[in-house]
Amino acid sequence: MNGDDYMDLLLERREQYYAQHGQPTPGFPALPEWFIRPGDENLVELPAPPAPPKPQRRPRTYRTAQSLTEQRDRLIAARDHILAITGVPDRAAAGGEALGRKRTARQAVRSDNALRRYVDLDDRIRKLNNRIALANAREQTR
Repeated sequence: MNGDDYMDLLLERREQYYAQHGQPTPGFPALPEWFIRPGDENLVELPAPPAPPKPQRRPRTYRTAQSLTEQRDRLIAARDHILAITGVPDRAAAGGEALGRKRTARQAVRSDNALRRYVDLDDRIRKLNNRIALANAREQTR
């Protein structure tokens, strides 16, 4: 039985209740939920939930070799700038007590951060070189 048939069954049960016990107080009717019995869930066949809509696929977009080369050139300039700024021209002074404890520690932190940025940029440049090679091959086959 479907949901509409089950609602009709509940309304019939309510009418039988009214026939046996009389009409309820005006404004307070007996609710159909009161006439649900154990095992009624086996009577009703619920419809299957609708399948979610499939997402629309967009065609894959590729960046051109020229745009990737421009990005790589910007990253190379940023990497070279990190090498240009050392903070202390004398590397021996940067590692010892010549600058004082606080300045030496500060210089060590700066050097570590610069090295970390340099390595990150170098990794990104290497990956971009691979993407540029793939883009060149893709553009040549067109």
